[in-house]
Amino acid sequence: MSTAKRTATEGISQDPGDGDMAKKARLAQKPSRVIHIRNLPEGCTAAELLPFLIKYGQPTNTLIMSNKQALVEMPTVESANMIILREPTMNIRGQQIYLQFSEHQELGRLQGRDVNPPSKCLIAKVTNLVYGISLQTLYSLFTRAGRVDKIVCFMKQSFLQALVQMDSEETAANARRMLNNQDIYAGCCHLAVEFSKLPEVTVRPDSDMNRARDFLRSPLTPGETLPNTPINQQMY
Repeated sequence: MSTAKRTATEGISQDPGDGDMAKKARLAQKPSRVIHIRNLPEGCTAAELLPFLIKYGQPTNTLIMSNKQALVEMPTVESANMIILREPTMNIRGQQIYLQFSEHQELGRLQGRDVNPPSKCLIAKVTNLVYGISLQTLYSLFTRAGRVDKIVCFMKQSFLQALVQMDSEETAANARRMLNNQDIYAGCCHLAVEFSKLPEVTVRPDSDMNRARDFLRSPLTPGETLPNTPINQQMY
């Protein structure tokens, strides 16, 4: 008897094919708070994924892996079960993704894992942009964790993205713990924060002051405030 080699985490094939056998396999799995998601689009982030799940409950932990898979921990087994029953497949960027219960009952120690290693540079994404988000908004949020050295903001598809350089890996890790998976305003403007691959954030001298600032080169003077013009409502 030949034994098929497992080629992906959670003991399933990377082949996303679905059908009666896959449906029976899902139903036979032990329910868990943690959902295993596969066949994600290249470069998919938590900011793109979580809006599809939040309607069932606020995820308590997310792990995006480098093999186009993710683990998402929901607040209860019941909320995770509702997702599997109602939406075992979803569509992100025109690509079908597949959801099933994970063999993990909770992520626990996996919480600290990240696709990118710890860095003083962070990548932040704001989705569900009901209200305007400005450079001042983001600066005030990240300074709660420590000193912010640089920020560059821009719109990308339907969400706002920001590169934030903190003064050290420690303050960046603090900012990530404080702000990741939080709503800036109640029920909207969802913030996802991950470590960036960049060693430094570059702010060009001719950058739009409404969207970028190098605080090392141009520190805030006493009484100065940053532009409060919503980045997601500016003309590009």
